Formats: sequence, C-alpha cells, structure tokens
Amino acid sequence: MIPPKPIVFTVAGDPVPQPRHKARGVRIGRKATARMYCPGVRHKIGEKPNGEDILGPDLLEPWRSAVRAAASPLIKQTWFGPVVVNISWYFSRPDYLLKPKAPSCAIPHTVKCDRDNLDKAVLDALSEIEPTPPWGNDAQVYDGRISKFFVARGDAPGARIEIIFESPDLSGSQLTLAQEAA
Repeated sequence: MIPPKPIVFTVAGDPVPQPRHKARGVRIGRKATARMYCPGVRHKIGEKPNGEDILGPDLLEPWRSAVRAAASPLIKQTWFGPVVVNISWYFSRPDYLLKPKAPSCAIPHTVKCDRDNLDKAVLDALSEIEPTPPWGNDAQVYDGRISKFFVARGDAPGARIEIIFESPDLSGSQLTLAQEAA
C-alpha cells in the first residue's frame, strides 16, 4: 500500500491548548469527595459585584474549527498506517518583546502553555474532520517534532502543521528496531 503524499498547511491566529481534566475537593455532608471537571479555555474579562469572575467566550472551539477548515480540503483519504505530525507554533509577542531592543527574529516560547496540550488540541481537531479524517485514530501518530516560538517581528501568530503518512511495511532500520524490541 502506497501512503498519501505529505500535507503541509498553516493555521492563522493565536494557538489555544487543549485543557486537561482537573479535580476539585467537595464536601457532601460529612464525606469528602472529588469532582472531576474540564475547564474551558476562557479568559477573565471582568468581575461581578459579588466577586465572581465574568468569563469571555470559549477560545478552543474556534481554534479547532480553524485547524479543521485549513486541513480538510487537503485530505483525500483516511490513512490507517503510521503517521508523523510536525507542528511549529507561533505565538503573539508579549509587550516586553515589542520594544525596539528586542530581537526581531522568532524567539523560543518557554512559558505556559505546555506543548503537549497544544499538540492534543490539533490532533483532536484533525481526528474530527468530516467526512474524511486524515487517520482512523490519532493513536497512529507515533512521532513528530513540536516547537513553540514567539513570532518574528512583523509576522502573524499561528501554526505550521505537516502530516507525513508512512508505509506500514517494516524494512531497513525499522525492521531492525522491531526485531530488537521482540
């Protein structure tokens, strides 16, 4: 079986990570228990008089929709073999990097958000493409490079995503590694 050609595309906009499930301790009568919840990706935009936060709209779903919209015209078939996904993330520059003395090139992004949460948001979004997702299950993605940067001066934030479909045939160095593992 011959794998499809690699797909490369960009998604414009500030990248949004996939939130992880969290637990909160809750007391019910005399018993203490944990309640699981998944926080949305929402920013505080104000506060009510009682001190409760006012949150803005969910930012994750528009980002995932943009990923699906950019990828779906390029995907011709669902692949059931191994897949490599390389992603480069480009975040807006914070104020301290907008000063004239700051370097104008792309700068490594070493603050939150975690790269695995960013990766999860993209892989989940690509798995939801209808009617033809790029793979049967995102567990097929076995390798890939993930990098995070603040954009170069004058560039726009976003992501560059490369999907490489590989042959399931074990040959050469892959066969040697598989034999050593057995």
